[in-house]
Amino acid sequence: MIGLDLLGLASKKWKVGETLKALPQGIAIGLFADDTFGPLAIPNTVKLLESGKVNSVRAQLHWDYGHKIVPMDKLRALLPKWESLAKKYPQVKFYLSHSCEYKESSVVEIKKRTSLVQQLAPSCISVQTPMKSPIIPDGGIVEVHGQQPGKAGQLCSTDGEALFNMDAEKWNNASQYAAIRFAWGERCNGAEAHNTLKPQQRTAFPDAKYLKSLLRLMAPKGIPPTPVFDAAAIVPVKKPLLMKSHAEDNPGDSVRDNRPLLMLKQKTPEVSIVTFDNKVIGKLKYFAPYPPDLYRFYSGLPGAINLYGYEIAEKAAQISGSEWCWVRQGKKYFGPIHFAFRVGYFQT
Repeated sequence: MIGLDLLGLASKKWKVGETLKALPQGIAIGLFADDTFGPLAIPNTVKLLESGKVNSVRAQLHWDYGHKIVPMDKLRALLPKWESLAKKYPQVKFYLSHSCEYKESSVVEIKKRTSLVQQLAPSCISVQTPMKSPIIPDGGIVEVHGQQPGKAGQLCSTDGEALFNMDAEKWNNASQYAAIRFAWGERCNGAEAHNTLKPQQRTAFPDAKYLKSLLRLMAPKGIPPTPVFDAAAIVPVKKPLLMKSHAEDNPGDSVRDNRPLLMLKQKTPEVSIVTFDNKVIGKLKYFAPYPPDLYRFYSGLPGAINLYGYEIAEKAAQISGSEWCWVRQGKKYFGPIHFAFRVGYFQT
């Protein structure tokens, strides 16, 4: 099962309508269920549940910047609310994690929390999401974060590592037997690049296109077709060349944000995006150099194609029957490129 880790869903600024536009049928959602982002964890979850699209919910009941485990009184207050929700929506699986990324060495203290989840929320599935702590054998299933793949029966989320900067296909394949794998990007936490705002101060929550771009990364990208142009003219996109499906999400720079960026060694005013049969579907426009010797071309600049990477792939498929593209610069063709997925090298 695939999911979106909508951790900031409880915020008053969360765009619930945009989320509903993006959700496919049979999706799992994740969120922070305490007041980390705001007071609307349950109301906003209910809005998504009422759509009938959500079949699983994973709620993190506690977050602490010091990675402390949840206080027992807080856990006692939250659990009955989520148990009530699970009973109201019996067709939906509810997974409750007592603490998100906790560091606790005491097995006794951890056991108190997992036992309380099982006692006060018997209609839900107990989850353990440790950062550095013992695993309680009968304390519920385990959740892992970041680039760590999920093992059979576990939950996994790229929380903390935006999926679009990872080798998404590798992570998906390694996590294929996980019970749920959640996609995450910074806007799921309301954050842009270089964020210094606390969760309740954030407003940069995802729109439908951002969420759809994450969802596309959860499916295979397929095999590129053989292009009609001369193979000798094709240059693979390898380091130091780079295509980021999501350019850096800079505050106040909405033009280039989250749309593709291509870095090449030659400067030209623009480059053309072409299908395997050499049909032009749009342009990337030159923006600026990237030291020491690369040049940046963007989808989101005036005169460029101005689409998300997954939208470029969709447009290519409409024109040619394949989502794969190449970028033509002079007599060279850089690719193959599936614009929904980063190519060249990945963040590690």
